[in-house]
Amino acid sequence: GYCALHDDDVVTNDLILVADTNNQRVVAITPSGSVAWEFGSKGTGANQFLYPISVCGERQSSTSDSARVYVADRGNNRIAELLAYK
Repeated sequence: GYCALHDDDVVTNDLILVADTNNQRVVAITPSGSVAWEFGSKGTGANQFLYPISVCGERQSSTSDSARVYVADRGNNRIAELLAYK
């Protein structure tokens, strides 16, 4: 299950992005509640998080298949930028 869901944001095609803090990942959830994709693991390297606490997305354009996703990674003291596709 999801632990410590701190923030979410609807990005593209009705996906909801969730900062799944205790599982060190970002999850995209469909309107029906299934997981479309998940990203991240615990750590300090690229593509890793230590307690992501907030996530937001910005659609590239109204016709685009992608969105920029920003993750506030509290444990690594950084904002991570990801490119997500539908």
